[in-house]
Amino acid sequence: MSYNNTWPTVNTSGLSLPDGPIPPDPFSFSLEQLELRDLMKNRHVLELHQNWTSASSTLVETTRRNNFLSKQNEELKAELDRLKAAEVERLKHNEDYPQ
Repeated sequence: MSYNNTWPTVNTSGLSLPDGPIPPDPFSFSLEQLELRDLMKNRHVLELHQNWTSASSTLVETTRRNNFLSKQNEELKAELDRLKAAEVERLKHNEDYPQ
């Protein structure tokens, strides 16, 4: 079996583009032209928006919690340093004045 790898020739000699501007495609539009309420009518856009809102809320809450824990961690480290310093002083005092 053999295949013909040639394209058929088409006579374009009577074809021409119309003069003047090409009219806009009535089925093409820019999303920027739509208002949010119109976009939300599309279930895929609505789902994307809901997921984005949920992710944003989670991110804000996680950031808040992380900031709180970082501050608490710094406070605990400072307290630990104070306790270590106090213990060193107590041990020094016991060495200077054995009982």
